[in-house]
Amino acid sequence: MKKIVLFVVSFGCIIAQDIFAKKDKKAKSNSISFYFDTTKLQSYLADGFAYVSNIDFGIQKAIESAKESIRESFVSIKYDPSIRVRQGTDLSPQEKIFLSNRLPKCYTALEKNFGITSPLKLGFCASGGGNRAMLTTLGAYLGMQDIGLFDALVYSAGVSGSTWTIAPWSYLYATQKTSIEDFKNTLVKSLDKTALTVGGKSLPPMLSLEQLNFVMDGIKRRFAYNQPITSIDLYGSFIGNYSLGLVGKEKLAVTWSSIADVLMQGDMPMPMGSAVSYVYRQSVKKQSEENQTKYYWFEVSPFEVGGDQVRAYVPIKYFGSEFYKGSLVDNYTGNAPEYPLCYFQGVFGSAFAASLNEIIDRCIQSSKITIFGKEFVLPIGLWIRRTTSEFTRDVRFYAARFFNYSYGLAESLTGTMKEIKLYDGAMHFNFPLPVLMRPARELNCIFLCDASRSLLELQKAEVHCKRNGIPFPDLSKYTQQALESKLYTIINDPSDQDYHPNMVTIFYFPLIKNEAYSTTFDPVRAAEKGHCNTFNFKYTKKQAEQLVDAVRFNVHQMKSEITRVLQKLAEQKNSKKVVKGRVATPVDLFIDESLLAAEAMDVMIP
Repeated sequence: MKKIVLFVVSFGCIIAQDIFAKKDKKAKSNSISFYFDTTKLQSYLADGFAYVSNIDFGIQKAIESAKESIRESFVSIKYDPSIRVRQGTDLSPQEKIFLSNRLPKCYTALEKNFGITSPLKLGFCASGGGNRAMLTTLGAYLGMQDIGLFDALVYSAGVSGSTWTIAPWSYLYATQKTSIEDFKNTLVKSLDKTALTVGGKSLPPMLSLEQLNFVMDGIKRRFAYNQPITSIDLYGSFIGNYSLGLVGKEKLAVTWSSIADVLMQGDMPMPMGSAVSYVYRQSVKKQSEENQTKYYWFEVSPFEVGGDQVRAYVPIKYFGSEFYKGSLVDNYTGNAPEYPLCYFQGVFGSAFAASLNEIIDRCIQSSKITIFGKEFVLPIGLWIRRTTSEFTRDVRFYAARFFNYSYGLAESLTGTMKEIKLYDGAMHFNFPLPVLMRPARELNCIFLCDASRSLLELQKAEVHCKRNGIPFPDLSKYTQQALESKLYTIINDPSDQDYHPNMVTIFYFPLIKNEAYSTTFDPVRAAEKGHCNTFNFKYTKKQAEQLVDAVRFNVHQMKSEITRVLQKLAEQKNSKKVVKGRVATPVDLFIDESLLAAEAMDVMIP
């Protein structure tokens, strides 16, 4: 009985901590200081309970005893002192093995399906947008498979809802050889249920009692290993409940690292989800781009979690454990259980964890009004920032929190933080391009499937990449109207005169109405006022199949243009050589040959 009481008290305190916790500092609200100490609250509640019940026992000792009892009931990973945080921006050893097996298969598919003999590295990039993005990505997968492109992809990366196709299908294919078609047939039948409908928007379906037991087991584990407990525990379970249905009763317990060995064989594109962490705002003196929330992008794959910006990666199996200065902590928090795949699905789609700062950045920076024919700009966002405290604007009530694996690393930008918060990457921009465009991956072309049709999101990606030294095509000649009115747009087209061979080509295709597919189905209108809204989780089987088939049809119609672009890229790759970041001229090539000849004769080169 005592252990039950202690668990309830402690669990309540952890939830309170999730709401009020701050990063090692007191919150300040204008001239009023406020500090919420959850440790004192826990002690106060326990003392109060002991007084009322006339029970006198050591609260901390009892809590630790309860945690130890829980840990003994689960099988944990064995503490391994050889596990280290991998610092730098190089690819992981596992990914290099994957590439050695995957690339020859991709080159074979390029030659067979597109008549290309030059090696090209291709990636697939999918936007967010809830279940609409999940189904749009599924349609793109099927279309690419139909035309032979899917087998030529090296990577597949998503953000938010698109990961709800990318992650579960990768697991099902690795463990059961589930085809994309079979995955679709199961998924579209599982979306016609909801726990609640409000204002035309439906929530995910409720969990069964059996699945709720899996959720509670996960929460107990996190409690026992001092891992933060957040709303993501429940939200991720809702997503995994229908996206991982083919797994069976263990669907909320399976892990992504369990398919790493199969993935290294290279039989499918390397799947990646993405999330962001952020830097607290330092000043609000002026309304400028520098004043907006600054983000770090993280990738999550069956191999690793990490990011080039923080220059640190860790095996996903150990991401839930506590590290210090690159090594696992030598106690039970240093061998904590791995987070299940469904938990990461919740992290990827946790747009609800937005802070007031981000809402201002994305929605209410300023408003324009017209008075007597003159246009005025109302800096509403700046006014809100100046009239609210920094703590109020930065607080996140529901973000996923983890032990920071880079804690104590001087070389990492996040090395001073004991915990990191990860949430939906779409809060920065709606494409996981930073994940795919890591310089070490050297992609030639990215096929970008946009379920939301936004030039602004592309422009944000351009700013981010250039700010971090990643070459990105110039978007100044494109307009929103042009992007959303065409089936596809080729950014940095290898046939154009202004083509830059040192920059990736982006084959952009948005979710738009296609009269050739249907004169009545308009996914744009359905997204704005119908079932395709981002915050609607319920689709009938007919609605889901219609959206999937529409995207699949669009990909079929693009095959000739995809072939043209890939063949032209191959031609450009064969005819030009890159020398120190620019296209080589005949003189450069002559110099290269001369240097090689001189080196062969041991001639000293000044």
